[in-house]
Amino acid sequence: MAYEFAWGLLAIDGDCSANGMGDQPDFIPIHKEDFPLIASYLRIQNECSVLSIENWFKNIDSGKKWKYSRKYQNAMHKSHLLGNELISLGVFHHKWHKRTTWKIVELEDNYPVDLKGGG
Repeated sequence: MAYEFAWGLLAIDGDCSANGMGDQPDFIPIHKEDFPLIASYLRIQNECSVLSIENWFKNIDSGKKWKYSRKYQNAMHKSHLLGNELISLGVFHHKWHKRTTWKIVELEDNYPVDLKGGG
């Protein structure tokens, strides 16, 4: 099977993954012109994950009421804005794509993915 794109975002966790709302993970092709925004989104998504765990350790160690760090809140806000921008450009198709963890993969013929991207 030949594709007009070679790389894409594969849903690995969350709403649009195989364990989410469907039987197969969503796959969204990456087009060259969209890659800078996609890269920024993936970076902030990873930063949110790291800050979330860092936040958890600090809260567990303190014994005080759970509190989100300002750094974490700012990262989540940036993730939300970048996700909305991806929706407005048509890269993401709906809010559930923002609630999904993505991985960049090279498309292969045997991937069990939803090539419609849940759109």
